[in-house]
Amino acid sequence: MKKTIILVLVLFTLNANSDVQILFDDMGKFIPPDMILQARGLEYYEDGYLESAMMNFKESAEFGNERSKYLIALMHFQNKQWATGYAWLNLLKSSVENKDKLLKKIKPMLSEDELVQSQNILKQLKSEYNDISSFNRRNKWDRSFKGTGTKISGISAATIRNVSMDMGDTNITPQMVRKQIYENYVLEYEPKGKVILGDIVEIDDSK
Repeated sequence: MKKTIILVLVLFTLNANSDVQILFDDMGKFIPPDMILQARGLEYYEDGYLESAMMNFKESAEFGNERSKYLIALMHFQNKQWATGYAWLNLLKSSVENKDKLLKKIKPMLSEDELVQSQNILKQLKSEYNDISSFNRRNKWDRSFKGTGTKISGISAATIRNVSMDMGDTNITPQMVRKQIYENYVLEYEPKGKVILGDIVEIDDSK
């Protein structure tokens, strides 16, 4: 049977409470919202809007993005908020960049009171940023938009750029795209992508 190329527009209508659009790159590959937020945060950081950068990193972290948690820790260290930064660093489940090396360097700089304070902050962070809350955030995001339309040229929710999808004889529908996103992202989330921020933090040993 002859294969055909089906061009599909997946038009997603966002609810008012959703601020992270569903995006596809030029190859039609889904871009996770946590990576969009992380990239947005980096742009704000580079432009000097540190509060906006922090806000976007935290939103990215809500989805379960480990690197965004790491960037949050670095920003706190940059602001000499050692106890808070140390808590965020300890929140990481994976070894991101030089996490272990940084933990060993920061700990001797903290007083006993700051270590206690950091443990209390970490306890609070674990109640807000954990596997269950991250799944709920991804699930909430997935449910915040709905697909409309069927066979219309192109696929891109943000820029309406045309991207061909060679699916053989498969009849693509927005529901199929949503199912793929739900199964591959919401249920089987694996943080991917590397962000190089450069020297965001300078450790002052003299404190």
